[in-house]
Amino acid sequence: MRFKSYLSALLFLLLFGNVDAQSPRLTMDFDEQWKFFLGDVYAARNPEFDDAEWRTLNLPHDWSIELPFGSNYASSTAYLPAGIGWYRKSFVLPDSYADKIVSILFDGVYNYSDVWINGHHLGKRPSGYTSFFYELTPYLKQGGENVISVRVDHSLYADSRWYTGSGIYRHVWLSVTDKIRVAQWGSYVTTPSVTPETAKVRIENTVLNESGSIRNLELLSVIIGKDGKEAGRNSSVQSLPPGETTTLQEIAVKKPQLWGVESPNLYSVKTTLRVDGKVVDEVSTVFGIRTFSFDKDKGFFLNGENMKIKGVCIHHDGGLVGAAVPEKIWKIRLEKLKAVGCNAIRTSHNPVAPELLDLCDQMGFLVMDEAFDEWEYPKRKWIDGWNNSIAGLDGSSRFFNEWSERDLQDMIHRDKNHPSIILWSIGNEIDYANDPYADKLDGNYNISRPDPARMVTIAKNLVGIIKAIDTTRLVTMALADVRNSNSVGLPEVLDVVGYNYTESRYAEDHKAFPERVIYGSENPHNYFGWLEVKNNDYISAQFLWTGIDYLGEGGKFPARSAYSGLLDLTNHEKPIYYWRQSMWLDTPMISLAARKKKSTDDVKVDPMGKMAWFVSEVEEKLHWNYSVGDSVLVVAFSNCAQVELFVNGKSHGKKMKEEANSCFWWYVPYQAGEVKAVGTASDKKKYSAMLQTVSEPAQIQLIPDTSFIAADGKDILIVEAVLKDKNNNTSFLAKDRIDFSVTGPAKILGTDNGDAKSIDSFQLPWKNAYAGRCIVIIQSTKEQGPVTVKATVDGIPSASVQVQAVLK
Repeated sequence: MRFKSYLSALLFLLLFGNVDAQSPRLTMDFDEQWKFFLGDVYAARNPEFDDAEWRTLNLPHDWSIELPFGSNYASSTAYLPAGIGWYRKSFVLPDSYADKIVSILFDGVYNYSDVWINGHHLGKRPSGYTSFFYELTPYLKQGGENVISVRVDHSLYADSRWYTGSGIYRHVWLSVTDKIRVAQWGSYVTTPSVTPETAKVRIENTVLNESGSIRNLELLSVIIGKDGKEAGRNSSVQSLPPGETTTLQEIAVKKPQLWGVESPNLYSVKTTLRVDGKVVDEVSTVFGIRTFSFDKDKGFFLNGENMKIKGVCIHHDGGLVGAAVPEKIWKIRLEKLKAVGCNAIRTSHNPVAPELLDLCDQMGFLVMDEAFDEWEYPKRKWIDGWNNSIAGLDGSSRFFNEWSERDLQDMIHRDKNHPSIILWSIGNEIDYANDPYADKLDGNYNISRPDPARMVTIAKNLVGIIKAIDTTRLVTMALADVRNSNSVGLPEVLDVVGYNYTESRYAEDHKAFPERVIYGSENPHNYFGWLEVKNNDYISAQFLWTGIDYLGEGGKFPARSAYSGLLDLTNHEKPIYYWRQSMWLDTPMISLAARKKKSTDDVKVDPMGKMAWFVSEVEEKLHWNYSVGDSVLVVAFSNCAQVELFVNGKSHGKKMKEEANSCFWWYVPYQAGEVKAVGTASDKKKYSAMLQTVSEPAQIQLIPDTSFIAADGKDILIVEAVLKDKNNNTSFLAKDRIDFSVTGPAKILGTDNGDAKSIDSFQLPWKNAYAGRCIVIIQSTKEQGPVTVKATVDGIPSASVQVQAVLK
C-alpha cells in the first residue's frame, strides 16, 4: 500500500473510527478528500491506478463553473464547456464493519456516470438529477484499502435547455447497516385521516432480511412532536422471512399540530428494529400532518382553508457556485421569496437536491416536484441564443425509454415523505407545438413530427408508476400547447392540469371541460396573469417564470444567463420583486423605481401591465440619476390605498389604488435631488420610499450575511460590497472593479455582480460593480479563528469586515 493510501485510511479512521461500531445504522458524510481529473483516463477504474498528481477536492463539485466562458459553446448551457471527468476516493473500513452492509448514495451526478469499487463496475446512471445508490459489501476489502472510482461523461455539453453543471455536484453518503434493516428510502409515512382532535398516522417500512433465515422482528415506532415530546407509539412482533417484507403500523396523534405555509409544524417518527432483543436498525423520518385538495370550481384548500398558491419556478443552479449549491444559498433565497409573498416552489424541470425540499418543509413552501423536461423525443437546445436559428438535439430523451421508469420511481421513493410536496409533475411542455410532437391544429403542422397521441400512452404509464408508490398526492403536467393536448385527450390522464402561458384559455376551457381542475403552472410576469388567479375562484395557482435568475437559456453571447427572476444571480431583489410584493403581500409596503420616458410610451396604459414574460421590457431602475430636460417615468410599487409623489418636496399628485392598474406612476420632468412616494394604507398609516441623485463612489460598504461561520469546511459567508457616495447613498451607476482578499481559516469560492452579460470568470477574486454592488462568497475550512474579508477599489479607501469561524 502506498503512503497516499495510508494517509487516506488514517483520515477515514479519524473521521469515523470513533463511531460506536454497535450503532445500528451509520450514515456518514463521504464528501471529503476526493481526487479529480478533467479528462478521460479509463484506467482510473482500476484500484492500483496512481492518482497522486490529480487534484484533491471536497464534494459537491461542479467543474464547468470553474472553466472560462466561450462563444463556441451553447447559449442554452451558459456558454460554458463540459467534457469527461474522473473522481476517485480511497478509504479503509474498520474491522468492526466486516459483518455489515455498506452502501454508497449519490444525491446527484451530472451525468452519464459509471461507478466502480475496487475495479468492479457497480453500474451506470445516465440521468444527472436522480439520486441513486449501490451496495459495496461484496467487493470490499476489510482492513485494506478500498477505491471508489467515478467516471462522469458530460461530453454532450449542449444537452439541456439551461445550465446543468458537470460532475458530482451534490452530496455523497456512505451507510453501514445490519443485514436486517429498513431499505434505502424504505419508510413511508402518511396521514389517511386528520381531524382537529386526532390524526391517524400510517407507517410503512420495507424491511430487508439478508440473514439467510426466518427471524422474529420486534418493531417499535415512536412519534416525536416539534416540542421534542412523544406524541404516540406502536410496537409489534412478527416473523420476518428472508428477503423483503413490508410492515405496517398506525398511531393516533391527539390534537395534531398541522403543517401549513404559515406554521410548518413537523413531526418525526423513529422506528427501531430488534431481533432477539438486539437493536439492528433505527430510522428517523420527518413528516407533516396536513390535508389538501383541489376543487374544480373553488380552487385549492390546505387544511380545509381556501387559499391562492403564489408560486415561482426555479432552476437548480446557485449562480457563481454553479450546480454545487451550498444549502445556505437556498435558505437565503427562500427567505427572500417568502418575504415577497411566495408560498410555493416548482422544481423546474427535474428532481432537486434533497436539502432544498427539507428547507421547503421547514419554511412552509408548497412544492410541485417535477421529473422530466423531455420524453422519448428531444427538444431544441439553443446554441447561438434563445430562440435563434441554431439548435442542438442532444438530451435526456436519449435514455428516456430505458431509464424513465427507474428514474421516476427513485424520485417518488426519495421524496415521498416531504409534507411540502402536493403535486408530482411528469413533464414540462412535452406538448410544445412541433417541439417535438406535431401540432395538428397548427397551420404550420409538420407531418414529419411524432403523433401527439403518443403522449397519452406515455403519460398513462408515468401516472401508473407514481400511483403504484404514492396515492396521497396528485399528478400533473405543465402543458404549453393546451389546444393540441385537448384534441388528443392528454389532460384527462392527469389529476390536475397545468397551463403554461395560456391564461387566455382559462375561461374557455373551464366552460368546455367543467370537471377539469386548471391552474397556472408557468406564468409570465404580467398583471393580467395575476388578476386571472385573483378574480377566478377556479384558478388556484400561478407559478412565475422565474423566481430567481438562472444560468443558461440566454441570448446571444455574452448573455450567459436568463434575466427573468424576481432575484438576480446574487440573490439581490430586482424592481419586479417589489412589484410582485405589492400584488402578493397584504402587509403594507411601498418601493420606487424610475426610467427615462420612451417615445413609444403610452400614458393611458399601465407601464407594468404589458410586461413581457422574458422581462426584457422591464427597464425601471432603483436610481434617480438622469439629465436635465429628461421626462422620467416614476413607478411606485405599493399595496397602499393611496400614494402621493414628491420631487424635491413638491407634490406631483395623489393617486388611488385601482384594480385596472398594477402600480402607481407619474411622468415628471427630471430634477436632481430626491423623489419620494408616500403611501397611505387603509388604516391611514403612512409608508414611504425614495430615490436620490447620487455622486461618484467615495467609500465601500461591506455587508456580511452573518457574524459567525461554521468551521466545518462547508459553511459559507456571503459578503455584499456596495459602492457609496459621500452622502452614503449607493452609487447605482458605478462599475468600478472591486478586488477581494481573505485572511484566516477560509477561502474565496467566487464573485458575481448579477449582470447577465458578465463573462468574467466566477472564480476570479474580483468583479466590476453592477448597479453599484457585487458579492464575494467565502467558504470555511475546519479551523477556528477570525476571518477577515477585505475589498479594495482604485481611488477609494479600502474596507474590511471580520467574522468568526467557530465550531457549531
